[in-house]
Amino acid sequence: MEVTFCSLDGERCQECRSPVDPGLLKVLQLAQLSVEWLLHCQEVLSLNHHAVEERLEAERKEQEQLLEQQSQQEERVKALEEELVLKGKVVSDLQSKLLLCSHKCPICKKGFFTPQFLNSHMERRHPEDHESLPDAAGTSWAVVAKRLAVLGAVKSPKLATS
Repeated sequence: MEVTFCSLDGERCQECRSPVDPGLLKVLQLAQLSVEWLLHCQEVLSLNHHAVEERLEAERKEQEQLLEQQSQQEERVKALEEELVLKGKVVSDLQSKLLLCSHKCPICKKGFFTPQFLNSHMERRHPEDHESLPDAAGTSWAVVAKRLAVLGAVKSPKLATS
């Protein structure tokens, strides 16, 4: 290291005390500059290396945090999916109960999905009570049949004589 940063301007030959050959002096100065340049490059690369290592460590920590967040969110998604399945079952059960209860036979309290099913049930199982019971609007079936017969739209063989 002493040779790298020393000044060769006042150097003389130790045996004859004459000044050093200028060509040799130039070669030594070029060698000094080359070594200085290499040391400078090494220092810059070392600083860059440390900066990259610090960034890498920060990225690793961030990756660990993101992986932890991901696992927490995956657990949360699983819990929410389970909750969704349970709530879906509850909704499905409630809908089926609502459908079954929405059209009930007023005589035997049996539930039906549609008013047509209820009407068919009433005609089959309770034909004597079917004519006297009101529909959803409060009008009896016999009155509805008579109105339709008067309009000529539908003639019911059971109700046309009433």
